Amino acid sequence: MPCGTVPGGTVPCGTVPPPAVIYLGFKTSDEIEFDDDGDEEREDFVYKNEDIVAYNVATGEFSIFFDGSECGLEEANLDDFEFLGSGMIFTLRSEFDIPGLGEVDDSDVISYTPSADLNASCGTFGIYVRGEDVGLTKGEEDIDALGFAEDGSLIVSTIGTAKVPTTPGQGNDDDDDDGDNDELEVSDTSLMKLNAIPVDESSVVTWTLYFDGEDVELTENSEDIRSVSTGGNQISTVYLTLSGDFDVESLNEDEGDKNDIEACVPASLGEITECFFFKLLDGEKIGAENQLDGLSLEFGPARAAITAVGTSTEASSMREADVEAAANVANYAEATASEDSGVTLDDFFDIATRIYLSMVEQ
Repeated sequence: MPCGTVPGGTVPCGTVPPPAVIYLGFKTSDEIEFDDDGDEEREDFVYKNEDIVAYNVATGEFSIFFDGSECGLEEANLDDFEFLGSGMIFTLRSEFDIPGLGEVDDSDVISYTPSADLNASCGTFGIYVRGEDVGLTKGEEDIDALGFAEDGSLIVSTIGTAKVPTTPGQGNDDDDDDGDNDELEVSDTSLMKLNAIPVDESSVVTWTLYFDGEDVELTENSEDIRSVSTGGNQISTVYLTLSGDFDVESLNEDEGDKNDIEACVPASLGEITECFFFKLLDGEKIGAENQLDGLSLEFGPARAAITAVGTSTEASSMREADVEAAANVANYAEATASEDSGVTLDDFFDIATRIYLSMVEQ
């Protein structure tokens, strides 16, 4: 498998190829400024914190994928998100009254289904998981990162330490003889997996530890997980953004800051978490210097925008350009394979290759 690159980052040999599109959310509204290259002045790209921004890896172009203000989220702060079929799920930074749905909590996971009518301004919202129904009842248990595990289960991180129900013998309540009150305590530098979405009040809710941040030296306040994506089940690679400067140490060491996407190719996940780390994207090098708090990756053709922004002529031409560029991603990766990957230690490549081969064999 060739080694690929993205602007500001690398995909080492033995891991997955670079994504076609990186979808980003930002903590605050801002703009991405472009330097005048002398040939053609490039207009600065403006976004808001209720938007989802699409970054096309092959072309280096930004576009608005989801325009939150079109759907009544103008005063909201959209946190992390993940795609589900033709729609998506997401969580918000604080309580908010969503048009057509009502008040939601920042521990809730909200679904969004686009309208089949291309002329409609917005689709419909619903509750995917209500936080209080799955044991997320305290302020520190508000969700700030969400995604899907390789088996399709929901994975989340919370803004503080969460205490959630788990199966007997798996939690931290070892003094409980009958196991009825077993709890799992998970820090904001870790990820936990919801084993099944409750269907009614009789449903048994349990969580398990999915990614233990302490095992990879994520222990500081600045190392809170802000968003997560598993990249469409691409060999279970876990992609993270964190709240500030971070240092990770496991099978190798790496470091970064609040506008980077850090990738973990796992040797193991759960109670024992071991990773080969690499930086997928350095946001500063592409002009995205704001705090990243939303992330999803697309390894196939780019998705069409899912709100009214997609009905405009300008947005339609953007989508066509994205699809055309995405179709050539394989050629792009091959063309860059002969260039310096930016990784200078041979043992990094050896470790990544061994991890990849062992996971394929499994």
